Amino acid sequence: MFLFHNKQNSANVNVSATLVNIEAEKTFLCNVLNSPSLLNNADYLKLNLNKDDFAGEKAGLFFEEINNFAESTGVEQLNTTTFQMFITEKHPAKLFSNNSFLSSILICQIFPESAVIEIAKSIKKLSLRRNLIQSSESLRHDTIELNGRNLDEVIQQTEDRLEAIKTSNSETPLESGGVIELVDSLRRLQEVEAPRLIPTGFKKLDDYIAFVPGTLNTLAARPGVGKTAFALNIADHNMAKPENKGEVLFVSLELSMDEVFYRLISSVGQIDYRLIQRRDMSSVSSSNWAKAIQRIKSYERKPENASDSSENYSLLNVITPKKAITTPNDIRRYVRNSISTTGAPPSLVIIDYVQLMRMTSEPNDFENLPKIYNDVCYALKNIAREYDVPILILSQVGLSVDRRNTTPTAQNIAGSTGIHRASDVMLLLHKESNDSNQVQVIVEKNRSGPAGATLILGYVGQYYQFVDNS
Repeated sequence: MFLFHNKQNSANVNVSATLVNIEAEKTFLCNVLNSPSLLNNADYLKLNLNKDDFAGEKAGLFFEEINNFAESTGVEQLNTTTFQMFITEKHPAKLFSNNSFLSSILICQIFPESAVIEIAKSIKKLSLRRNLIQSSESLRHDTIELNGRNLDEVIQQTEDRLEAIKTSNSETPLESGGVIELVDSLRRLQEVEAPRLIPTGFKKLDDYIAFVPGTLNTLAARPGVGKTAFALNIADHNMAKPENKGEVLFVSLELSMDEVFYRLISSVGQIDYRLIQRRDMSSVSSSNWAKAIQRIKSYERKPENASDSSENYSLLNVITPKKAITTPNDIRRYVRNSISTTGAPPSLVIIDYVQLMRMTSEPNDFENLPKIYNDVCYALKNIAREYDVPILILSQVGLSVDRRNTTPTAQNIAGSTGIHRASDVMLLLHKESNDSNQVQVIVEKNRSGPAGATLILGYVGQYYQFVDNS
């Protein structure tokens, strides 16, 4: 449909420039405006198309604004007239003088939806190829000009770039099967033991959800509501279960290791956190200290096939990265190291919190944050599937909700579209006031069960402890 013609000498050709098809991009945008229901097409959504996939700057901006309009106003309200008013009000004339770019879009040919999907795929493929070329050129430059870095850093950055491209590629082969495979699956269900479901430890909530190996799960709240405490309570519940062998990896991108430990000690020993902060140990009762020590000792396990002299290991593995930026590749390494140390996959991976992650370790990787959060979440989801572990990401809710003091929704999460789409379970925490001892737990999304429920848990702030209400 859209072919490339370039007869220049290959030695003088800018390779990236040949991987551009502006007419295809305009045609795609034209068809979206004429048939906006395409934005909800399952095959289209799998492509994970974004602004940066468009070679044309104006085409990319138009695509972004089409999605902004659809999210804010609704797909059903999108048409050429409403969008023209929207784009004219939002952007200065110097970008779209006399609506010439919009006019050039509207004269493009209209195609059936299946053909438009193919055009979208071609845009995505060209973007991936341009990104691969850019990554190879960056690797060549970085290898020649180390600029004080060692080769390990160059290799790390290259891995991060390639992982970002891999995550963006929707053509990852899928497992397929027919009736025979379905019958085999049913037979295996009868023969194998129940899956390793990871409960939250809160009875009311466990009636609705559990964290399933191979899934990505989100816990979101505005600052100060208790995301970290809630996650640590879940971790404690699972580490104390004797049958659990895999570590709980708690990757803290905000708190120091000591702060994580102190909050956990406060919770399991019911010790006022302010006493721990002030190092006022004399005010802590011996029974509370004993309670904390006994609980933390219950996290210890002996390695499989170990001799009597082998040292125990703890299921609690708190990681506070020293590098400025944490990427999905770092999480993958933490999971691998855990497996090699314990002989078992982690029972749960907790990341506090996802908005502090990036796809690459390059300092300038801060543009187009919604796309970055989207790519990070899908990369983490791939890691969960690859190692058959549940991952729980903590997420911030926008401060605007904090000022209004209204119940949050998924749309209030920074980078909400990608995070919501990638999550198998999404929980939202909400307190009516800062001094409230009641916290709402909203089951915003649940792929494996009912969603929409709002449960009430008690919260003892000085202990960083959530409790089931009687």
